[in-house]
Amino acid sequence: MDWSDPKARLSLIEEVGPEKFGALLRAHEEACVVDTVNGYRIRTTETRFGTLYTLEGTRAAYASLARARDEAMVLPHQA
Repeated sequence: MDWSDPKARLSLIEEVGPEKFGALLRAHEEACVVDTVNGYRIRTTETRFGTLYTLEGTRAAYASLARARDEAMVLPHQA
């Protein structure tokens, strides 16, 4: 499954329904977590720009894992 492809996501939701789709999406997101820093889960996201590292709970994404870790450290601690 190519989660970065909107058509593939639409096809999947039509095939399995919204409840199952939600469960599959959550499992995919959990599998993409590469680290947790200062309470922020960092996960990979595939984009047209390549792999980005997103800080869950923010609207931020970074080109390197090191930068994502650094930025997570300066944010208020997330429980």
